[in-house]
Amino acid sequence: MKLRYGLAALSLLSSFNIYAQSEGISYSYLTVGNESISYKETATLVPVKSDASVSNLMLNSGGLYDINETFAFSVDALATFSPNSDNEEWTHETFGVYQRNQFEYIHASTHLALHYKLTENFRVIGGTALSLITYKRTGINLNLQDGSVIKGGMQEEKSNEIYLDAGIAYESGKLSESMRYGFKATVGHTIWSETYNTQFDGLDFATDTLRYNLEANVSFKVTEGIHLGAYARYSMLDRGQEGPVEWTGTLVDRESTFAVEFPEGETTNSSVGLMLLWDL
Repeated sequence: MKLRYGLAALSLLSSFNIYAQSEGISYSYLTVGNESISYKETATLVPVKSDASVSNLMLNSGGLYDINETFAFSVDALATFSPNSDNEEWTHETFGVYQRNQFEYIHASTHLALHYKLTENFRVIGGTALSLITYKRTGINLNLQDGSVIKGGMQEEKSNEIYLDAGIAYESGKLSESMRYGFKATVGHTIWSETYNTQFDGLDFATDTLRYNLEANVSFKVTEGIHLGAYARYSMLDRGQEGPVEWTGTLVDRESTFAVEFPEGETTNSSVGLMLLWDL
């Protein structure tokens, strides 16, 4: 009996050692790149459309970590670094330019995903993402139909969202190889959201958003356990309209009850940059 237990323990230990010696793909990474953002809104209460584009420096860190022969998990955290501002223009469908202002876009998010390995390289992935997006508008000039212009201060709009994500991923190999590459495609949908605007005190919206994401990277071995390469990423957020709802407050120096909506919006983000990977 003792011999059987000993053989069983030895067999289990041998199996573990075999996997440890041939463990799957694992690495940590850091990227630095430039992100180009295009943002559009379409309102209905006042028939206007906005259009803004801005470029920011982006930092992204995280990693892919092997669990066993069947599963791995990944974590990705990205954030806007030193955001820039650019012009945003709102156009009324009847009388042209309705509003001009400076526009700033700040984004931070964390993505957690479990990888189910169809093969060592090809995976089906599912997980969640926590996202915070801040839209900041300054130097507001609102054009009225009578030709007068109302100058505003600053508006800040924040969207906090939790997504459920699903997709596919491919990893060509380990960092021990001279070259490796990977790609990922995911679709996400909000399962919780809260958006508020400083102009409408006490009013929150729950937005319904779909997110599509594509990314790819390639890297080359610099030394043992270290790769240097490049990445490209594209994502699109498709946000539905919410409201209108009634809100009582002060707008343009007039206190009253107003109908307020959160307009339909579309955001596209494309970024390219350098990537450092390590498995030390």
